[in-house]
Amino acid sequence: MRKVREELGWNQSRAAEAIGFISPSAISAIERGHNGIDALDLYTYARATGYPIAYFVDPNFAERAPDWPKTRMEWVNMAGGDARRAEAHWSLEQALVAHAAS
Repeated sequence: MRKVREELGWNQSRAAEAIGFISPSAISAIERGHNGIDALDLYTYARATGYPIAYFVDPNFAERAPDWPKTRMEWVNMAGGDARRAEAHWSLEQALVAHAAS
């Protein structure tokens, strides 16, 4: 995320605004690896920057994180019942799995 932000000439405040975050410190924490970013926020960031979401993701993530949710219901539980966020995660996970298999 930092590389893209810097290529666009954005500061952390502009990146936070693009995602809808209130604080640029959230971007700083993500860029330093202290916090993750969920799929819906990453999708929003990718659209705002004009980069494809594939630029930001690792297609082998599911293999490296075996405890990551594998079903829609696990995603709904992880997303605190937020069906929209859970569906975004589920869809992205399925796309990455399909991509890794091809």
